[in-house]
Amino acid sequence: PSAALRMASAFVFAAYRGLLYSTINCFHSRVWGPRLMGRTIGIMSALSSMPLLLLQLPIFAGASVFTSAQARLVALLIPLWGVCAMLTPSLGLASAQFDDS
Repeated sequence: PSAALRMASAFVFAAYRGLLYSTINCFHSRVWGPRLMGRTIGIMSALSSMPLLLLQLPIFAGASVFTSAQARLVALLIPLWGVCAMLTPSLGLASAQFDDS
């Protein structure tokens, strides 16, 4: 591709990424409020990363690059993911009120 096309695509990507992450923060602050925003973003990020972590197993399990340290890490994080999923209702997120002000 030409230099102008590469510059345009870099600009569009930067604008899209900035708008995406700002809307995520805006959504969390509007729904759960700024007080719980960090907690909800952390929980959502942790829960959404688990499928990607679990995808390592079928992809790299037979390869030599899948080390025993990675297997131990996956074995440790799966129960932690379950604990996070069980604790999520007790964090008071479900009782948050919508604020339209």
